[in-house]
Amino acid sequence: MKKSIGTPSWLFPNSVLIVGTYDAQGRANAINLAWGGVASSGVE
Repeated sequence: MKKSIGTPSWLFPNSVLIVGTYDAQGRANAINLAWGGVASSGVE
């Protein structure tokens, strides 16, 4: 017997962040982050 349990929140699409940096030699590096938020908006 099937029972509907609704849609859990972890199935909803969330925003994904790609953070890029350069090292001292100028080589690029990037990371895919699944969770992120605003740390500082610069608006006072």
